[in-house]
Amino acid sequence: IGIGYTNRGTFHREGATPGVTTKLNPGDVTSVTGSVGYRGERLSLKGSVALSLESVTTLDGQEFYQAGGRISFTGAAGYAWDQNWSSRIQATWTHSEKNKVLLADATSIVVEAFNSNSDVTRIVVDTTYAKDGFSIGPTGGYVYRNRNGYNAETYQFLPAKTSWSAGLALAYAISDAIRLSLRGERIWVREGGSPDKYLIVGGAPFLVANSAVPVAITDAWSFTVAGTFRF
Repeated sequence: IGIGYTNRGTFHREGATPGVTTKLNPGDVTSVTGSVGYRGERLSLKGSVALSLESVTTLDGQEFYQAGGRISFTGAAGYAWDQNWSSRIQATWTHSEKNKVLLADATSIVVEAFNSNSDVTRIVVDTTYAKDGFSIGPTGGYVYRNRNGYNAETYQFLPAKTSWSAGLALAYAISDAIRLSLRGERIWVREGGSPDKYLIVGGAPFLVANSAVPVAITDAWSFTVAGTFRF
């Protein structure tokens, strides 16, 4: 069991009026984490849950915003096939509650009508061959972010997003104190679109031309080089 606290600190930023600054005090975050694990001769298992709660953000001493509570569940399993080969899978699901926001002409924040946060599911798998300080193996990942709860007919709408990745990771321990690693991945991302938006004027909906967001498909390469040095 672990408990964490993050204090973000107050700072000044430029306000709506040029030359005039405002004092922003971001909400602090308190987190509680619990985990349990098992490790046998070949099989290892781990499960954890993390809860994060944020305090109210103030602007010039007045309530401004408060992020909804966030909870994450993680499960992981690893298996050693023999002294050289091993595999691992890890899955994480994160959910956030509704935020509290400041509406126009209001003096205090209220819970938003729709949940502007999305749930995120992440899965990572890999298989590794390791011998004499050298390791290499394929890796893959999957991320799904669902659309948020806002009405698609408003500008406050986040579409669903899916990301797949596949690549190769290798590492070499030059000594007990120095380890180098290289990772390369191909990434495929698809983000859903949204229809034309409507604005409510005088109680009647008016279509905003060319406000639709098309489906976005992205292919990319990612390369990472890292080194670990112990003193």
